[in-house]
Amino acid sequence: MLSAPPRVTLAGLLVLALAFPLLADGPADSAPCRDLDGDGYVACSAVPELVDCAPLDWRRHPGAEEICNGIDDDCDGQLDEGCERSCPELGFSSMLAPLGTDLAEVVKGGCSSRGSAGTLVVFSQPPLGGSPTASALFARAFDMRGLPIAPAGRVSSLQPENPLAGTCSVLTAGERALVSWRDSSIDPLRFQLRLLDAIGHPIGPVIDLSEITGLGYRFAGGDVLWDGERFAIFWSPSTRMNELRLTLVDHQGALIEPAKLVLDDLEGRRERFQGISAIWTGERYVVTYSKQAPVGEDTLGTLTVSRDGEAEHTGRPIPWDARTLRTRRAGELNALMVSRDGFPYDYFLALLDDEGTLLDPPGFVPLPHPDNSDPAVSTHMGWNGELIALGIVTRASDRHYRVMWRARPDGTLLDEVGFLLTQNAILERGIGMDWDGKGWTWHGVRDTGSGERSYVACSCDDLDNDGRTACVGGWDCDDSEPDAHLNGVEQCHGLVDEDCDGFVDCADDDCLGTSWHAPIADLLPCSGGLCWSEPGGAQRYDLARGLVSELSRRGDLLAAECAGAELGTAHWLDDGRKPPAGDALWYLVRAEGQPCEHGSWDAGEALRAVSACH
Repeated sequence: MLSAPPRVTLAGLLVLALAFPLLADGPADSAPCRDLDGDGYVACSAVPELVDCAPLDWRRHPGAEEICNGIDDDCDGQLDEGCERSCPELGFSSMLAPLGTDLAEVVKGGCSSRGSAGTLVVFSQPPLGGSPTASALFARAFDMRGLPIAPAGRVSSLQPENPLAGTCSVLTAGERALVSWRDSSIDPLRFQLRLLDAIGHPIGPVIDLSEITGLGYRFAGGDVLWDGERFAIFWSPSTRMNELRLTLVDHQGALIEPAKLVLDDLEGRRERFQGISAIWTGERYVVTYSKQAPVGEDTLGTLTVSRDGEAEHTGRPIPWDARTLRTRRAGELNALMVSRDGFPYDYFLALLDDEGTLLDPPGFVPLPHPDNSDPAVSTHMGWNGELIALGIVTRASDRHYRVMWRARPDGTLLDEVGFLLTQNAILERGIGMDWDGKGWTWHGVRDTGSGERSYVACSCDDLDNDGRTACVGGWDCDDSEPDAHLNGVEQCHGLVDEDCDGFVDCADDDCLGTSWHAPIADLLPCSGGLCWSEPGGAQRYDLARGLVSELSRRGDLLAAECAGAELGTAHWLDDGRKPPAGDALWYLVRAEGQPCEHGSWDAGEALRAVSACH
């Protein structure tokens, strides 16, 4: 139930009383086992079935409803149970996406991470009005429909070269995300991190690991992991390329361990790391690496590392000259995508257990594709709870290929020569491939520098009987809505993208939004939720919600979530969210007259001062 009594601080803004006692003086992490998201569960529960797998995300906890969204909502280790995951057929479509501050601005590359609210994309772009040869890092969050949640936030300082020339990794954990990148403006190259909020805006300063540790950064490593309580990054410094280091950062951006030495001079051969990729299994880290030997064969190996960063078990090195390594948790196993240098360029799938042991069978499964004479400019992996997805983007002077494979967890390949998504396409580089519960979303950069959002549908069935599918017949972007297809007409309400242009309701240029001043000034708890008086002419309502701590930190309402969209009555039923200890929730309602005649969220005239409800 909602807490009481409320306190109205602005017109229509309701702040609910604290739901938990305030903590004693000290840092927020001083309590060893806290309910950080207020969902009633903790990550350190002694009962395995009650462990909170997402302690920063109130939506995810044991017993939560599992929905088709690409997220393990109920913390049972399974993904999207009951959803269509076998993907008997694949359909492909693509459209421009506003990754940057403007569609016309040049995007140079990036990385992405899937979270409960949508996808956070980090990208490199020249700032507006700046030199086209200089770049900075920006981040922007997109909701499940592909709509930007807020303006892009600037992550890094301006650099004379592309800061993503070496690496980029980002991981979302509830309301926080950590991004790592290589600063190429200084020699020796530097390794930098920054904490972001869920919509991609920075929290605190850049963490310059190279300045703190005196260690430069090469190419090896940089994957951001989350162990339930901390972000973790394995990497190898450029000044000591035979070392494996571990960096730990808490959810508030505090540096716990700058660069713990995990491994030094493996096998005594003075080798150097060439590639590093890691996975958190729930109990330990499994690190896969490639090492370049000064004499003899290069090797591919694995290592298990304890949560505290102690090396545990080293697997038997395999002679292998690998340029690309990418790993992904796939159910109870760990999937590895690895390249092998030489011509033709070969890519393979392998499976590892939680001890880092290569499973044989299947061994190394070749990933053939139509033209493997060119190296991939980007590689991608995904997992939908039933299938492993692997993708590459290759580029040559006269052709571009985008290829995808599907594989079962036993290593069985379903696409013998790969699924050719596009040939001679305009995609310059992929950014990320994420499962959303119904298909895979690819973000990438076109050769014009514009951002792109592509979609690989998981089924070609016509579920809504409109004569169109996600594969043929005038592409169907929503097979649950018969009015949604390429020839559809945007209705400007109902939260449906009828014309399949990637923009819904009032975010679509076909819908002309106007200001409609009808503020809600009497938002009060009632009937198991919230009630308010109906202003004359109101047809629908949006209800935004957020943490008071975020409101205080940001100074605006952009970090809100849309707790109720296009409500038909002046009543909202409480969904059970509670604030974490020492915090409170605020609520704000906006009325809508005719479609896209929105009341403002406050006394100003900005139609979307809160971006959660478009």
